Amino acid sequence: MREIDYKQPSFYHFSEDSIHLARISALHSTEMKQIFDLGAGSGVVGLEYLKKSSQKKTHIFFIEKQTEFLELLQFNIDHFLTSSNRADICHREFSDIDISKPSLLLSNPPFYLESEGRHPDLKTKKNCHFWKEADVQSWSHLFLKNLELGGSGFICLRQDTLNQKLIASLLPLKLLSEHGQTLFYQIS
Repeated sequence: MREIDYKQPSFYHFSEDSIHLARISALHSTEMKQIFDLGAGSGVVGLEYLKKSSQKKTHIFFIEKQTEFLELLQFNIDHFLTSSNRADICHREFSDIDISKPSLLLSNPPFYLESEGRHPDLKTKKNCHFWKEADVQSWSHLFLKNLELGGSGFICLRQDTLNQKLIASLLPLKLLSEHGQTLFYQIS
């Protein structure tokens, strides 16, 4: 992986999965004027997507609930977003997002449900890797609503986790690629 100078918090660093998701999304997506990076963190997936796609004059919404990412996300937008695109940071829960027109949704969500695995001591790190089933439901609802509007989405999931099985039961997934233990899907 080419080293990229995105600012990131000390408790979390994006993985090659984020870059791979952006690349695959850019290859398989159709042009949308509105993009949502759900669980944006420091904005790597959305910013890399815009670099790798030919989309211009796009409005991207970076959705992030963890306050600890917001300053870093703003820095990355200021330094890596091209001038032909617009960006907004939305500090809120998935259940508070309203999608009213066809959009492209991108997400590299936490790989595990709260009931899985060993949790780190640091709460901010835990929030990056584990989520509640209610959050998965709200997140999945955004994808389903977007599909009804004619939009599409791309996600990556760790294979053989309860999280992957739950999401596969909620959304129409089309497997596009595998990279190590990570599966990359289109939702359409």
